[in-house]
Amino acid sequence: MENKMILEVIKGKMEQADAHHDFIYVDGKKIPKESEGCVYDYRDKCGLLHSTKHIDIALANSIDGKCVKTNVHAEAEGLPKVGGSVYTLFGAGKDYVFLTKNRVESAKFHTKTAVSGTSVTVPRGKVEKREACELLRQIYIMLS
Repeated sequence: MENKMILEVIKGKMEQADAHHDFIYVDGKKIPKESEGCVYDYRDKCGLLHSTKHIDIALANSIDGKCVKTNVHAEAEGLPKVGGSVYTLFGAGKDYVFLTKNRVESAKFHTKTAVSGTSVTVPRGKVEKREACELLRQIYIMLS
């Protein structure tokens, strides 16, 4: 069976459930629920990109009632986790992301080479980090 990449925008409002459980009880035995392997990404009022395994948390806490259902990364403590690293993403543009709340020119982390007039910006950092940030940039743009 082939794993297909999922990137789907979901719109709506939903109340957050009182509790979430990863198990069900059948005949007094604790059985793990089946997981579809997806997380739901959403932006909060500060612009921070969050990830959760539960759609109701995403839609209840999203600033604009939108989330992205995806299986291309995991989540760790409410944040996206790509390739073993957790990312805090506060904004995104054409070829960059903001990894801090400080959204000034010098705080941009470029995910690919950018040409602006006569200047060329070459991205810095490890290839894995640039690729992870580019993936999250695309998700962030889908939520904008």
